[in-house]
Amino acid sequence: MKIAVTAHGNTHLAKIDSRFNLAEYFILYDQIKDTWSNLVNARDSDPVYRAKILSENGIKVLITGYIGVRAFRLLQSQNITIFSSRETNSTVKEILSAFQFGKLAILYAPNAIEIQKRK
Repeated sequence: MKIAVTAHGNTHLAKIDSRFNLAEYFILYDQIKDTWSNLVNARDSDPVYRAKILSENGIKVLITGYIGVRAFRLLQSQNITIFSSRETNSTVKEILSAFQFGKLAILYAPNAIEIQKRK
């Protein structure tokens, strides 16, 4: 299975980014091959492009903090399961470990509105 994590940098040692749309990178982990790679997040593109590029790379799980309605629906339509982590001080590798141990919550609905409520 291939997993994508939103991140501030281009390696698995980068801090995670809690924002799907504004993350600098998607760090990809292939569980079968035990390999890491990355994709630059074209932040000026729309969620359709992001969902398509993740799907084309065989991603089945996305780990991010917050995701909006449109992106959430598009990823679901591509059969990508979304998990939430709000641990912004953790690295991608640490968050992946938390995922593997079942410590992250699956998202059944978009949650980006929670950011606006806190302001």
